[in-house]
Amino acid sequence: MIWKFQNTEIYLLGSIHAMAEGDNAHSKSINDIYDKVNTVVFETSLDIAPHPLCFYDGDKLSQNISKTLFRDVKKVWSKFKLPYGDLEKSKIWQAANSITFNVLARKGFLIENGIDRILWDKSKKDKKTIELLEPLETSLSCFDNAPIEEQRKFLAQVVRNRSKIIDQFKAIIQSWNIGDEKKLSFILKSCLEQLPVMFNSLIVERNKLWLDNFLSAFRFGTPKLFIVGVLHCTDVCNIQNIVRNSNGFESEIINI
Repeated sequence: MIWKFQNTEIYLLGSIHAMAEGDNAHSKSINDIYDKVNTVVFETSLDIAPHPLCFYDGDKLSQNISKTLFRDVKKVWSKFKLPYGDLEKSKIWQAANSITFNVLARKGFLIENGIDRILWDKSKKDKKTIELLEPLETSLSCFDNAPIEEQRKFLAQVVRNRSKIIDQFKAIIQSWNIGDEKKLSFILKSCLEQLPVMFNSLIVERNKLWLDNFLSAFRFGTPKLFIVGVLHCTDVCNIQNIVRNSNGFESEIINI
C-alpha cells in the first residue's frame, strides 16, 4: 500500500516487516515507485546489532514474571531451540519478541522477505541515499518503558496463544495485499485495546515524532520514499492525517 502526497514526489509505503516468499502482491508497483526517488527513508537502521536495552543488567526474567508464566516460557524457548543462556537475561518484552519472531518464522514469515528489508538491501546496492526516521533506541524504548503488567500480558499472550499471532499476521498481510484499510484499522484498534500504553507509544506517538521529517521533505522537494510499518498508516492516528492536519498536504493511495 502506497500513498502519494499531492503536488509532491513524496511517497509513503506501508510495509510488512516479515513475509512468506510470494506473499507480496505489489512488488512491481513498489519497484516502480522506488525507481522514481533519489532517497529512501526507513524507520531505523536494519543493520541491527545486539542492543543492551534487550537484556537485564543485574536482574532476571524469572524474578519479574510469575512462576507459572516462566515455566511456560521455558517450554516454548526450548521448543524453538533458543539459546538457554539468553532466557534469564531477556527482559519481558524481549522474550515476547524473540518468541514472536520464531513463531512467525516457523510458518515461513521471515524478516529477510519483509518489504523494508528487501528495499534496504536494494537501496544499499543501488547506492541510493538512505535516511532514518529515528535511532533503534526509540522503538525499543516503547517496549522497555511500557508498564510491567502490559509487558507480562504481552508475554503471556505470545506464549499461550501462538495461533492468534499467526492468524493476526496472516490477516495483516491479506488486508495489505487487497488494500483493506478498515480491516487494518480494526487490527490496530484491537492492539491498542489490549496493550494501550505499549501500542500508543509504538504507533501513535512515533507517528507524531516523525512529522518533522515529512515537513522537511516537502520543503526541499527531493523525491523520497518513506517506508514504515503499515499500521503506522492506519486508523485516524495515521501519518497521512497527521501531515494533513499539520500543513494541509493531502495524500491519496496509489497502490491497492
